[in-house]
Amino acid sequence: MDAKCLILLFLISLSLTAHAQEADTIPEKDETEMGISEGDFPQNALKLLSDISEVDKYKYYKKDSLGEAVYEAKFKLKGEQYAVIFDSLGSLHWVEVGIGQKEIAPPENRQAIKDYFDQRFKRTKVMKIKKQFLPKGDGLEIDTVIEAFGQGKDMSFCTIKYMVEVSGDIGDGSAKLYEVTFDDKGAYLKIESVAMHNMDNIIF
Repeated sequence: MDAKCLILLFLISLSLTAHAQEADTIPEKDETEMGISEGDFPQNALKLLSDISEVDKYKYYKKDSLGEAVYEAKFKLKGEQYAVIFDSLGSLHWVEVGIGQKEIAPPENRQAIKDYFDQRFKRTKVMKIKKQFLPKGDGLEIDTVIEAFGQGKDMSFCTIKYMVEVSGDIGDGSAKLYEVTFDDKGAYLKIESVAMHNMDNIIF
């Protein structure tokens, strides 16, 4: 084997090692999600949900992640899939809605997210995309968020993020489930690998 081949093999080995080390540094989120009854849902959260008009049926879930209990109400409204996330006291964390890739706008924001995946992953398959609306302060009304989103109104009253869930290979040769969060401009915020249990409960 000549020197050029040896150098090439060495560089490939270094690249694979670097990708494997990079994958090892990504935090893993081990989640357990289970469906629960309305009676087991935080009462304060139910009060906030009662302000949402035109919703006939909710599905309630409890999710344990990193030792923290999170409660989630999922529902359909006017063709959209929504979820509202609360803490154990019923305080609102955020509202999220499932969207398609073309709904990330303007196009340059969508391209910024695509560029991240092209650079970070060897290959990916997008499983779902969620647009998240977080309170900037106290008093964010869920109904107001849903109305503004549905009618395409200005949403500067809340913080917007995108969570993209992908099945992907980051370079270690194995496909895993990842959740990658971006800000409203498509700038990368964080990545977590996900070990999800009771996945039959997921409706998105």
